[in-house]
Amino acid sequence: DVPVCYCFGVTPGSIEEEIRRTGGSAASREIAAEVKAGRCACEVRNPKGSCCLGDVMRVEKEKIDDAKKAAN
Repeated sequence: DVPVCYCFGVTPGSIEEEIRRTGGSAASREIAAEVKAGRCACEVRNPKGSCCLGDVMRVEKEKIDDAKKAAN
């Protein structure tokens, strides 16, 4: 399970598990708060060398869509 967020260890699997448990994901909101507080190092930790927030939001949407499809 390759990290989507290297600073805070968020993976597609952890997002999927949170959605399964709670019906949603707070990963992007939590990461945004950490970024705002200056507690990230995306330019160093992320192999892309840029902020992961867009990737996290994309994975959240994909996993939520997958969960909705599975429920139908």
